[in-house]
Amino acid sequence: MTNAKRSQTVNIKECSRARNDLPGFPFLAGLALIVFLSGCGLTAHERVAVRQFGSATADFASLTRAEFLQSREDVIQMNRFRVLLGATNVAALDDPFTLQTSQTRLRALDALNQQAELLLRLLTTSSAAELQVSADAFVASVNGIPGLHMEAGQTEALGKAVATVGGLWVEHKRARAMRRIVELSRPPLTNIIALVERDFDPDDDVWSAGYRRARLDLEDAIRIVPGSATRTLADAQTVRLARLAVLENRLRFDLISATIRDAAARLRDAEAELHRIMTAQDITSEDIPEFRSKVNDVKTLFELLRPASGQKGHP
Repeated sequence: MTNAKRSQTVNIKECSRARNDLPGFPFLAGLALIVFLSGCGLTAHERVAVRQFGSATADFASLTRAEFLQSREDVIQMNRFRVLLGATNVAALDDPFTLQTSQTRLRALDALNQQAELLLRLLTTSSAAELQVSADAFVASVNGIPGLHMEAGQTEALGKAVATVGGLWVEHKRARAMRRIVELSRPPLTNIIALVERDFDPDDDVWSAGYRRARLDLEDAIRIVPGSATRTLADAQTVRLARLAVLENRLRFDLISATIRDAAARLRDAEAELHRIMTAQDITSEDIPEFRSKVNDVKTLFELLRPASGQKGHP
């Protein structure tokens, strides 16, 4: 056992022993012990881990949410080009990324973001009311995702965990609530991560396949445009813009999908590491910083590719 881990274990035992001995202490000693117990909370290592995980997860959720919106806008644009090029089989401009299909994904990313915000808020506030609002928002988002649901007992346990924060021994209560939240939110969190990984998998038959189908349909529409249809400058410009959209969308979506999928895998590892740190007092942490670094890569890639996509012509 390392010195740091041995010290952490000793501190936990000291806190527990001190609590058990409290009733027999004289008043002044008991008062001093209360002050001491208020420090029996999250270790510095745990605080860093939670802060890094929470901020990186919130950024990841925001970036991935934006990509779902961008992907839907790309599909609408490509279907609009198909109509202008003469296609008569466009059932809806947002097909296959309908409102219902897209909303499911946005709710999942909202839940991921709200879990991160709940962890970060618990680090900085002792207001049970504020924490309860965050907890309720997380539960509501999870329950709005088809196939995911937090049982009444889990919801109640989550509410009790945040309700205990405050008063005497606040740091001890904060640490206990943090560990409970990490434990309770783990099942929906791992399911949401799996959903993101699946959607950006090139072999997936829903989101990635839907995007690819819209692009291939546009390529077909361009291919069959008769030469007589491009005699005017406006018609020729429409064909050129459609071809440009195909090239840009293929590059952007393929690059971003691979990067998001990689980041989601790092998030899965980081979540497992946070769970070990909070429940087993594991002092090692490599996956969480690596996840933070990967999210920074996603952010940089978005900044590089989005200006180009912002220049796309709109019919």
